[in-house]
Formats: sequence, C-alpha cells, structure tokens
Amino acid sequence: MYGIYRSLPLLALVPLLLGCGSGSSGTPKVTYSYVDADQQKAAGAGQQFEDPSKLHGKNDFTKSDLDKLRKSLEAAKGAYNSAPSEPAKKKLIGITDELAYETMYCEQLTPHEKYAGALKLYREALALDPKDKEAIRWSTQIIDVYKSMGKPVPE
Repeated sequence: MYGIYRSLPLLALVPLLLGCGSGSSGTPKVTYSYVDADQQKAAGAGQQFEDPSKLHGKNDFTKSDLDKLRKSLEAAKGAYNSAPSEPAKKKLIGITDELAYETMYCEQLTPHEKYAGALKLYREALALDPKDKEAIRWSTQIIDVYKSMGKPVPE
C-alpha cells in the first residue's frame, strides 16, 4: 500500500513531463458551433477566418446614443448644405462613418436594422467621398456577408 502513495507524486509530474495540449506554440484557434461560407472558403485556402462580430468587444452604445449621434449627423448635414466647405464635408463624413459603425455593432438592434442601416450610412459617406477608406472597407464587408448568405443586398 505504501508503494501506491509513493508513486502519486510521480503521477502528478507526468503532465509536466509530457507537456499539455498539442505542443503548438501558436495562437489558439477560436472555433464556433457553425461554419459559414467565408470560413469554409478560408479553410480551403489553408487560412483562418474569424467572424468579425465575434471579435468585436461588447458595444455599450444604446438606441438613445444612436439617436444623439443621428441628431449630430443632421446638424452636420445642415451645416454642410448651407455652407459647403472641405472641413464641413470631412466632419459630415466622420459623423456618418461613426454612426454607421455604432449602428452595425449596437446590441439593441436586430441584425437587419444593424447591417442594412450601417450599409445605407456608408453609402451616404461614399456619395460624399468615394475614396472614404472606412466606408469602402465596411460596406464591402457587409455586402460580402449578404452575398455569402445568399440574401439580397439592401438598397
């Protein structure tokens, strides 16, 4: 019986000697309970695809916050329309991009409200500046997601 107790400390060392996990030192892969078309395409190309909505941290923006930002947007539109200038245009584009981004990640909105609303705003920003990098990036991503799901892209 004493022999069993003597071997217990050695058994505790086995995981340390053998190592834990697979032995890879890379970043652990995040997996989800589903695989969408973008993930399958990336896997087929030997790449890793992470769902952007899963990577984004919690958004504390509420519908009320979005309404305040919409009022700022309307004020910026009014200022730009009454006296068009490059600084007024940049301010309008910046507020439009910010409202679109916060709309896209507002947890109080439904997916349809989030993405269709954000896409509409990014298109408004692109109408003002077709080279707006943020609007290009996010509108392209939203459109790609709609297409990958086989759904019509909102107008």
